[in-house]
Amino acid sequence: MIVDDNTLIIGSYFENETSKILLNKSISYFLTLNDNFLEIGLGERDDQILAYKLGKYFLFKRVIFQENTLPFYVFMLKGSNPIDLYFMKKEFIIFIEILSDILKI
Repeated sequence: MIVDDNTLIIGSYFENETSKILLNKSISYFLTLNDNFLEIGLGERDDQILAYKLGKYFLFKRVIFQENTLPFYVFMLKGSNPIDLYFMKKEFIIFIEILSDILKI
């Protein structure tokens, strides 16, 4: 799922209805958490938020495709186990690079 600061969904793909419900119901919480981190200076680095709940990994990342533009947020849900987190992050970075190439303005 790709959203803007106002929770407007820019694009999405869901593997199943459960994933759709989980992502749609939790995106506003991740945006709020991200805003709180930014307020206290913890969001300035190029990090992502990773949470584990209900046997799923929620990965949330702020993405700026061009300088001086508003950020977008990519929000993913994976069922990978903790051993796969390195690969999950690697897949995520590759996905962002491909998406950046597609969305070049």
